[in-house]
Amino acid sequence: MFTDTTEIVSLKGINKTYNNNITALKAVDLLISTQEIIGIIGANGSGKSTLLKIIAGKLKPEQGYTKVFQLDAVQQNEQLKNKVSYISQDKALDPEMSGKESLHFFSALYGLSGTNALQRINTLIDSFEMNEFITRRINTYSGGQIQRLHLAIGIIHEPQLLLLDEPTSALDPTGKAFLWDFIQTYQEKGNTIVVVSHELDDIQQYCPHVVMLDKGEIVANALPHTIIQTNSTPILHIKTIEKLKDINNLEEQLLKISSSINIQFKEKSARLVFNNNVGPLKPLLFHQTIQIFAREQTVTECRWDDSGLANAYFKLTGKNIVKPSNNKNKKGKRNLL
Repeated sequence: MFTDTTEIVSLKGINKTYNNNITALKAVDLLISTQEIIGIIGANGSGKSTLLKIIAGKLKPEQGYTKVFQLDAVQQNEQLKNKVSYISQDKALDPEMSGKESLHFFSALYGLSGTNALQRINTLIDSFEMNEFITRRINTYSGGQIQRLHLAIGIIHEPQLLLLDEPTSALDPTGKAFLWDFIQTYQEKGNTIVVVSHELDDIQQYCPHVVMLDKGEIVANALPHTIIQTNSTPILHIKTIEKLKDINNLEEQLLKISSSINIQFKEKSARLVFNNNVGPLKPLLFHQTIQIFAREQTVTECRWDDSGLANAYFKLTGKNIVKPSNNKNKKGKRNLL
């Protein structure tokens, strides 16, 4: 648990259920310190978005308390208005307005006016490289352009705490790089950013503090390296040139080389999760596995993977984090940020 004396978010004993009696969060304790970049990860339905909304004061838990900048996130939410920004996956923007009109509209909502508002808007337009499209109506924007505008609006009042819910969804590598560069730059200015994402490689690379959620409970809360080192599980990935046919026979042969193994088959691949630390047996298991598959198929890839957050999450929960597929815009092109 992070216990920095400069904590700006403190959650204690948070329980949240919805009307259909689904538990979203259960007994959640969490501290977030100033100038952190913290990644929240978990499978769909694990409580990630609910957690962000509770920190933002948009949802009230049945039990527990949420303090943000020493204020009650729900009861004193108006006082937190200019310190916190929650940027959801839903981009509720008026499609008939131009981007610039939207920036002026939201600047007024946050009490900016006159020269201050104009300077802030112009700075954001330049920083987010929006000059080419900012005067057009939003309904003509690409997905990436909407994302840039959405982020600019979210920080127009320069919040000290920024809560981002799946900000990289549907972005290509260029867009993701732009976003993470923005996050790092914003953190270096003294701000705190909380990011919910399925992009585990990015979370591992950019977030020094990672929280894993499963069924509404925190199952890990530490440095990504610590989580990986503590929960590493040997996984062997195999790919074949054609579709696997005799699955039952393959499984029978694989269980002969190790009884403590979880096997997942797809059409042209298999994933072998070893429940025990195989250590020095890795080369032998690698060789035996290739031999088993080669009797039926040409093996195109065989590799060990025991060093990522996805691996650690699987060991902690027994499930995979499903990564959303990349959406495409109407022209079939991938979105850029």
